[in-house]
Amino acid sequence: IVIQSTKIFTYEDLGKWYHVVIVLDGKKAKIYINGTLDNQVTWNNTFAVTNYNILIGNNPDNIRQFNGYIAFTRIYNCALSEDEIRHNYYFPNDPVKDGLVLWLHWDSIDIEADKWYDKSGYGNHGDIYGATLVEIIKSPTRILSPTRIIGLEM
Repeated sequence: IVIQSTKIFTYEDLGKWYHVVIVLDGKKAKIYINGTLDNQVTWNNTFAVTNYNILIGNNPDNIRQFNGYIAFTRIYNCALSEDEIRHNYYFPNDPVKDGLVLWLHWDSIDIEADKWYDKSGYGNHGDIYGATLVEIIKSPTRILSPTRIIGLEM
């Protein structure tokens, strides 16, 4: 994972699931791996409100496609505390609701309609492009792989 040209995390075991959280608070970018703070870098940016889609698993130039699995994605309109991040790690089906504006969960995928439905209540549904549904045999989890682009209008 790279933030402002600084690599802040490298996946060591490609066959392992990771719960990755990035918190941007206007001063620092903090990355949490499996509920624990792993790294942080200076980050002095703000987010501009736009009508552009948010891309998950790709970038606007379509040159850095994520080659892996995404089981769920959450976006908050505030920085979560370490306790809230740990809660979300240990209780992925019952996340912190305060500030939650996007919640794409593995049970809200409609691959026939190419939609990933938002469970936050805000209706920020995603369009799925070029992904296939993968059934995990060890659990009832449904995921997308490889994810090319999920365009969200927020």
